[in-house]
Amino acid sequence: ATPPSADSFVFSFTDGANVVTGHTTNINIADAPDVTAPTVGGDLTINVTEGGSIVVTGTDLLASDDMASTAQIIYTVTGAPSYGEFRLSGTATTTFTQADVNAGYVSFFQTTGSPPVTDGFLFSVTDGINTVTSNSGLINIAPAPDVTAPTMTGDHVLDVTEGSSVVITVADMNATDETASNVTYNVTTAPLYG
Repeated sequence: ATPPSADSFVFSFTDGANVVTGHTTNINIADAPDVTAPTVGGDLTINVTEGGSIVVTGTDLLASDDMASTAQIIYTVTGAPSYGEFRLSGTATTTFTQADVNAGYVSFFQTTGSPPVTDGFLFSVTDGINTVTSNSGLINIAPAPDVTAPTMTGDHVLDVTEGSSVVITVADMNATDETASNVTYNVTTAPLYG
């Protein structure tokens, strides 16, 4: 329980012959100094799809403190991720509270280029008096689903002399895809004469 900010006691005193009663002494109780830094927890990992966003939860970032409320526990991103940004209620930010995380107001948006499969960030956490620095978080970036079919160009005509073979070139058939580096061709109906 939290102690009250004031207390008092009533006392009496005597000189051996006479007793004086009913004297009150007031006691002012000051808060104990906050000497303990927040504890940083959660799995410190954010999983997002390439080009997507994800709400950061208490499972990801969960700091606690023996004296500060969640609204007083403040995160500051000190080393930004290379391939995205944190947002507080939709606006890019480098500072947010544990209360913001708990309420679902903090998101990570994967925004930049073709990312690798992982990214990271550095952050500090403070209770307003004590700060924990040099924390690191991991961001796992899953490839976006491939929803675009490959396209075919070329004249789709092979000129071959009877009894010989021909090399198929990109001028004849050229399949390309926005996300795949290799396109595989499968013959589904073979030619009748070759």
